[in-house]
Amino acid sequence: MLITPWIRPLKHITRGVHRLKFNELLLIWLGLVAAALPATMYFVTDEVAHRRLFYVLGTAPILLFIFSRPSYWRELASSSVFLSFTLLIGVVIVSGVTTPDIVIDDRYNAVRYPLLGFTFMFAIVVISLHFPRFPWILIGVVTIGGAMHSAYVIADILIGHGVDGLRHRLWFDEGYESSPNRIATFYGPLAVFGIGLAFGARSRWTCLAWLLAAALCTAIVLLTQSRSGILGVVLALLALALLEGRWRIVAAITAAAAGFLALVELGGLYTDSFFDRYRAAAVFIRFDLWSATLERIQDAFWTGGGWMMDTRIHLEERGLIHSHPHNLFLETHLRAGIAGTVALLAFLAAVCVGIWKSRGTQPLGRIGAAALLVWFTHGFFNSRLYMGGIGSEFVYLYVPVALLISAQLYALANKRSGAVKKARESAHTVVQSGQSGSDRRPPLIVQRGRDRQVSA
Repeated sequence: MLITPWIRPLKHITRGVHRLKFNELLLIWLGLVAAALPATMYFVTDEVAHRRLFYVLGTAPILLFIFSRPSYWRELASSSVFLSFTLLIGVVIVSGVTTPDIVIDDRYNAVRYPLLGFTFMFAIVVISLHFPRFPWILIGVVTIGGAMHSAYVIADILIGHGVDGLRHRLWFDEGYESSPNRIATFYGPLAVFGIGLAFGARSRWTCLAWLLAAALCTAIVLLTQSRSGILGVVLALLALALLEGRWRIVAAITAAAAGFLALVELGGLYTDSFFDRYRAAAVFIRFDLWSATLERIQDAFWTGGGWMMDTRIHLEERGLIHSHPHNLFLETHLRAGIAGTVALLAFLAAVCVGIWKSRGTQPLGRIGAAALLVWFTHGFFNSRLYMGGIGSEFVYLYVPVALLISAQLYALANKRSGAVKKARESAHTVVQSGQSGSDRRPPLIVQRGRDRQVSA
């Protein structure tokens, strides 16, 4: 069922390419590229070659034939999530370009990097409007890619180091991500995608396959031992189950999370105690980081220091230097000032309102919102808004945002079609009531028509 929308236009190719419109061919091609890019990220060892391939195969056609069309912009502008996210991207670009004391290459990257992700998201939404099953294909392909790599990583650890190898925090030597916290953000949304696909599966075996894929990706998050990453996945899965009204699943996730925490703290599992790590000054370091960030924010409270500024935080009393404040909202204000904070909060508000309005009708929106919750939760303690070109942000930010916008546009289209249908039925009823009974005064719309006929 997932590939049905793709089979229909492809059948026309066998009958003659001239029967298939250029726009359909272009969207099919870009759909293949958009699905292959994030799905293959998990296996990439040379990020530079991977990025350049996407520049040629995807970015150039998107900019030439999709991004430049006013009709697509008008269509997407009816989504509040799209408008708020566009505002956020615009603030990031302006803040980056106006960053003081940076070279021209940095100013160029301040425009190029956010636009790369934005055009990727833009193309996904446009393709989804023409092929409504494409978003499901996209998250399915990405989840399968991540699950396959997860299985490979787990098998490699067990073969090379045995069960004892699972005790150490997971690091990657190569690829798009290496540190445990960023790996957790990279694989966390895939667990949400897998569970969302399992909820919509039409057979038991398909459901089990998606649950297995979600379990493999969740295992990678657990192996990173990232506390905020694990918390983000748990909250996201709970949110998705709540939005779906799956109360038994809510109870099962809650029990599993509580059981896992108890086993870790009692020494029944391979990982170090979370509370021991907290007692080892981890919490206090976070507070010191946030306090130091608030002090830096005062230097340029209204305008921020610029998106391309140096965000390193120096903790002299501890002899530590951190690359960023470890808080999404504080770092956004540090970089882009009041405008950045307002734009980020507006985007968050638009996501919440969009989910509320489309509740019960658009599962894509629920999956996208839950996947974003992984990033937002992680962002309170570690993750950040990179806008640094092609990378894991394409998976945990741009794909969920595209799902939310597509769901909102689907809901608006259904609402319009329902209103049109209701108006037609009402008009039909009015005409029928006007024709029944000669002693009954015709309705206004029919009366006006008769007046015109009489006056003619």
